[in-house]
Amino acid sequence: MAEAGDADAAAVSEPLDLVRLSLDEIVFVKLRGDRELKGRLHVYVNQPSNYYMLIHLTRHTIAIVI
Repeated sequence: MAEAGDADAAAVSEPLDLVRLSLDEIVFVKLRGDRELKGRLHVYVNQPSNYYMLIHLTRHTIAIVI
């Protein structure tokens, strides 16, 4: 019988798979300039030249373009 950890490991073959698995979870994002952000990840979009994330904080909702 396969364990849940084995299923998660098989589902993560690329770094962005971790982001997909983190939808609707509390995430911690380290930004340039020693800035940090913690909130619930609602949406992410991976485009060739940009990476967009929508994170809902306790008091604010912000969109990040990385």
